[in-house]
Amino acid sequence: MKLYISFDIEGVTGITNHYDIEEKSPGFALAQRLATGDVNAAVEGALEAGVDEVIVYDGHGFKRNNLLFENLHPKVKLIRSRLETPGFNLPAIDSSFNAVFFIGWHARPSMPGVLSHCYNPDVFLEWRVNGHPVGEPELSAAYAGTFNIPLAFFTGDNKSCEEVKQWHPECQCVITKYAIDREAAICVPMQESWDNIRAGAIEAIRSVNQIKTFSFKMPVTIEADTIFDHQAGAISLIPGVKRISDRTISFISLDYKEAFNTLLLITILSIQSQ
Repeated sequence: MKLYISFDIEGVTGITNHYDIEEKSPGFALAQRLATGDVNAAVEGALEAGVDEVIVYDGHGFKRNNLLFENLHPKVKLIRSRLETPGFNLPAIDSSFNAVFFIGWHARPSMPGVLSHCYNPDVFLEWRVNGHPVGEPELSAAYAGTFNIPLAFFTGDNKSCEEVKQWHPECQCVITKYAIDREAAICVPMQESWDNIRAGAIEAIRSVNQIKTFSFKMPVTIEADTIFDHQAGAISLIPGVKRISDRTISFISLDYKEAFNTLLLITILSIQSQ
């Protein structure tokens, strides 16, 4: 069995505010150790449950250098890339994988979770698919679904886990902290959280054959609201992307793989429009 783990940092054990995850912050070294611990706990559980091969993607930020390679489980193969690499949160994924885990992910902007956002938080207020608010987990799980790969396991704060359970109730979820507000939480003790992640990973792999893949109804209409009008104006220069109001862009696609990589292009351009 082959497993793909996509890592993000906001939902990691013990992390509660944006200062924790800024590369130049004195606290970033601790965030790296905590993040690596969460991933290792998931890997240990997956291997115990029968997984043969684990690929991990370090998927947070622009440089994507959060996980400590020298401290990762010795059986992990690590994907290192940059934001611009095709595949966005799931580069190099293909139909050879049997399951995907999202470790350390977060809630969408309209949910009151720790560091909640969807893609660039300095630009986007909300994303919608076919009229419904969505976050990064939903958008990425649908991309994995195009390869017939189910999202089997998710870790993050209680709000992000509630969100995932709403649209994918079969997914095994582990809560790493309980949100008080966007930059405060009651954190599960580190070793207890790692034990929970390990146990959750075991359960997820053992039940993976009963988990359906996630997908959106096609054709898919994707919309995003920006903070400022000039951001929507710049993004609407992308072929196929329309500006439907001062601060809202939209595009329609019959191919979700194409749509997902359009989301990557929009995110890249949004950085330049800040």
